[in-house]
Amino acid sequence: NGSSCGTQMKLGLYAGGWHYSAAEISTNVWTHVAAAYDGTNVSFYINGVLDSTSPQTGSVYQIGSPLFICRQGLESNCNYFQGGIDEVRIWRTARTANEIAANRSQVLAGTETNLVAYYRFDAGSGSVAANSATSGAINDLSLSNSPAWVSSGARFKPDVVLASSSGANNSTAILEG
Repeated sequence: NGSSCGTQMKLGLYAGGWHYSAAEISTNVWTHVAAAYDGTNVSFYINGVLDSTSPQTGSVYQIGSPLFICRQGLESNCNYFQGGIDEVRIWRTARTANEIAANRSQVLAGTETNLVAYYRFDAGSGSVAANSATSGAINDLSLSNSPAWVSSGARFKPDVVLASSSGANNSTAILEG
């Protein structure tokens, strides 16, 4: 949240203003995080359990605007996530608590209804993370800063790889390696 970069980590989502998880996220341990916005509330989940909900009526993402993943935004140019990411999923609809809890440790097929982006970061090398969602409207991610592709310790089968991300829009992303 910017107050103590590097020592405090919370999940944040911009929807008409910044919203953050109530709990800090543990560092140096694999943790599943999810944010859902249904047009009325922003909800944060940590390891499949609801952490907090706050009311909000505004938009999350506008076409033509950058979509930042693991970075606070273009103007502030700060609060980059420093760590590993197994995968990123972006849905057209808000996921329910049951859907998040049931699927957080599952590898998806990429054909799930309303899945628009699914970046698995398991290519093993290179500078592009492919969007594995077949119905996705969001392009592949262009990676920069020599991301390190390594085997994951996350609770998934098959193994996936890690990469750090700082931002994405509908055509590119910046992943910090």
